[in-house]
Amino acid sequence: MGIPLLEINDIQLRIGLDGTVLGSEPGWALCTDPPLLGEAARGKARRQPRLANSQFWHHLTTDPMPGATEAVRHHADLAFLQLQQLRQFATEGPLAIAIPAHYEREDMQLLLGLAEAANIQIKALIDPGVLLAQLAMPESETVLYLDASLYALSMTTISQGAHLQRLKAQLIHSAGYQHTLDRLASASASRLIQSHRFDPMHQAETEQQLFDQLYEQINASEALGEPLVSLYHDAAQYDVRLSDEDLRAASAEMVPSLVKGINAAASGSTEVLISHRAARLSGLAHGISLMPGITLTPLSSMALFEVFDAFQADLQSSQDMRQLILSRRNPKDHQQDSKPSSAPRLQPTHVLQNGLAITLERFIERDDLEFTLSKTTKTEDWQITPGQLALSINQKTVTSIQPLIAGDIVQVGRETFQFIKVG
Repeated sequence: MGIPLLEINDIQLRIGLDGTVLGSEPGWALCTDPPLLGEAARGKARRQPRLANSQFWHHLTTDPMPGATEAVRHHADLAFLQLQQLRQFATEGPLAIAIPAHYEREDMQLLLGLAEAANIQIKALIDPGVLLAQLAMPESETVLYLDASLYALSMTTISQGAHLQRLKAQLIHSAGYQHTLDRLASASASRLIQSHRFDPMHQAETEQQLFDQLYEQINASEALGEPLVSLYHDAAQYDVRLSDEDLRAASAEMVPSLVKGINAAASGSTEVLISHRAARLSGLAHGISLMPGITLTPLSSMALFEVFDAFQADLQSSQDMRQLILSRRNPKDHQQDSKPSSAPRLQPTHVLQNGLAITLERFIERDDLEFTLSKTTKTEDWQITPGQLALSINQKTVTSIQPLIAGDIVQVGRETFQFIKVG
């Protein structure tokens, strides 16, 4: 039986398996007693704005939050409750989780703790860009995965060779879908004031209708189009259609940050994979398409689940739980890998971790390593000896001393090390 994948994106958290979305909920909460989660909360957020919260996945923390109650003290409590809610879509067995690009070690540790408290076993935390990079063209040396969430625009940089290796993950703009929805709602209200002398933002009920319709339309298709909004108040109907200019203006301020981020990350032949969410923000894809030397590839809404299904065999080949997958063997390289190679086995000179390369001589001076690096007595080739934690080389678990060559990726616990040759 396959392992379901939970994609954490606060626009819509989704659980999928075998090419099918088993269930989804938006990352919203209403701090009532008892708290409401997901669509039930989002559908009342404009009616009860002081109780609404949609930032708990973006800022996953145990810091006390405004409006805390006995049941909900901080964002982590809300995330825990939503994990329990999402469990109904996959009631048995472990889950794999596609994590947001900006999650640091502390965020991932807290997420694992919340899952454990919810009695959910976690097979792996996975960077979605590393899985999706297999969809890039073979000749693309650098792959950039662009995604949008409620409160940010993110970009993951992946190097493509024998392995797909995450080099950097970052937020390139501190506005996302919610900012766009706010701008579109403002534009709608301005049109209605001009045409009908009616301001939907002055009534909680019509404000909720407005945001409901904009939210549904922005999530209904691969591209937003020109949404028609129909509001009802006091037995009257108020219609407004947003123009292309309104749609572009709603996300226009993101484009300069996007172009700047892509230019900074581009190296060699560069391809941008744009998620279905980011592609719905008018103007982003068009801005990328105008950049010289950049290939743009739009992704379908099911792309992540499709590549994850293809990754199932690799994931289940290891008995390890709580894996952190920031790199993987490139599936496009499997035919070459299966053939005997006459090329020399290059010895590594540096280790790459979190985007920093350190000479092996300096690296072995660290006293916090969960493994041992040494040189053979005859050839002085580098070799690795596992410690107490499970260790894998190129996603294959090893339990005894193994030789190392340039290109090997070693994973120990939640840490990943790539051994490279420089010079």
